[in-house]
Amino acid sequence: MCHAAWGCSSQAASGSINTLSASQQQCLELLAKARHQGKLQTELGSELKVPVQNFFHIIKGLEDRMLIVRNPIIIPKATNSRSTSIVHLTRFAQLHLRKGQSLWVHGSVGAHQEAGGARGEKVVVADDTTACQRVCEVLGEQEDGRMIVKFLKEAAGFMGKPGHRAWRKIKKQLLTNSMGRGGGGG
Repeated sequence: MCHAAWGCSSQAASGSINTLSASQQQCLELLAKARHQGKLQTELGSELKVPVQNFFHIIKGLEDRMLIVRNPIIIPKATNSRSTSIVHLTRFAQLHLRKGQSLWVHGSVGAHQEAGGARGEKVVVADDTTACQRVCEVLGEQEDGRMIVKFLKEAAGFMGKPGHRAWRKIKKQLLTNSMGRGGGGG
């Protein structure tokens, strides 16, 4: 059964909606209450008391039925970053990110404010282009445009395990772009 507040698409309402599990229905109800603010995927899982490895399948099933939209969000912490997704019912999703894009929260963020962007913290869409620009700005500040990779990563904000993973991805793009323009690539 498709609840009006869930905003089911006609495709989703045409049969597959009848096979929703109790956990999926509870998830949709929580998202309906959150409306435009949405909820963090980690918060949803803990509110439903579902283990992380099982909750992914619940969310993925809803996403495959086009009942929800997940947008990755990166929340910086003192030592590293935490990544999760902000989840909305499809009808309340204001933002549909493309592959390679994510939301970044800038400023201090309390647990209840993370999803909403309340109290003045800045939430921006960052993609690979943004990260490449950050690296180029750091290199541009150097006299000869060169820098030891370790210090470049730190100056551009690529720290901890998530930072290292992002760095590998950006480095590959920078080298590809550099080679395409006749650069050295080293």
